Amino acid sequence: MSIRRLMEFFTALYRNPWGRVLLLSIYYFAILAGLVVMYGKGNLTSPDFVYQGF
Repeated sequence: MSIRRLMEFFTALYRNPWGRVLLLSIYYFAILAGLVVMYGKGNLTSPDFVYQGF
């Protein structure tokens, strides 16, 4: 599948109201999934303060 055809497909899908809802839902779900992967380990400690040794 060429890039041009892929872009035309996503453009047509984005112009459709239900397609826009679908694409934005997938986009936001991917962001949330990335945040869960990054911070889901339970290690939410902040790093030491830079000037703590002075």
